[in-house]
Amino acid sequence: MSGLRDWGHAHEVLGALGDVHDREYLGEDVLNSWREEPDGPWTSFGYTEDTPVLIAGFDRWRPGFEEAVTHAALQVAPQARIEIDWTFPDDPTRKVA
Repeated sequence: MSGLRDWGHAHEVLGALGDVHDREYLGEDVLNSWREEPDGPWTSFGYTEDTPVLIAGFDRWRPGFEEAVTHAALQVAPQARIEIDWTFPDDPTRKVA
């Protein structure tokens, strides 16, 4: 999520994302963090550290998860820009600019 106004707002979004991750039993697999962008707005994000998370039935699970993330974030930050990137850094199909 990007376009957040300050550290406190980023922290609120982080809490909302953490709640979704916990409901989906991803709380121990997904790390959440935030950073200030060079142009001023803040970003909150979740990521896996060492290995991808494997989810049986991913194609069926994914739409509901993305909807839950979007809903939770927009409740706290209606102006947020939401992007979900499902690739992993060593994914051979990952495109790096």
